[in-house]
Amino acid sequence: GISVIVVALFVLHSIIIATVLKTIGCRQLGSSQETYLTASPEIQCWTVNHLFWVISVTLPAVLMWGVLFPILVVVVLKRYHQHKKLNQASTIVKYGFLYKGYLNSKYYWEVLILYRKGLLIFSVIVFGETEPMIQWMISHAVVLGSLVLQNIFKPFVVAELNQM
Repeated sequence: GISVIVVALFVLHSIIIATVLKTIGCRQLGSSQETYLTASPEIQCWTVNHLFWVISVTLPAVLMWGVLFPILVVVVLKRYHQHKKLNQASTIVKYGFLYKGYLNSKYYWEVLILYRKGLLIFSVIVFGETEPMIQWMISHAVVLGSLVLQNIFKPFVVAELNQM
């Protein structure tokens, strides 16, 4: 049913984001100034052909999976939250794995974790080969920001988890 689809989409989310972002992960080869896809070194980056794929495939996929999918999840969960249906058995079966470990008022927290994963994947794939310092700064900012938000909002039902 719907619960299997929702779980599958959440499991596949990081894989889809990583796969899509590999189309913009570029690096220099040898002493050449040109950059080539890390995943397919025979493809030169930022040529007309590469830009066509980035604009027609990468950007829409990142927008859909990296931005719209998480927003859709929040919208669905918010609807159940507003109608006080998050604790109904039918809702828990469909969506419970997304919010059951969190306080009812923090039903959306798993989506913030999705964004965190997406940003970390972005920093590793896009900057990992060429700009390790930028990758380090983005990764640390994301992790530190996540810890600060977790400490401020304390989303977990089990209080000890908020201290991690």
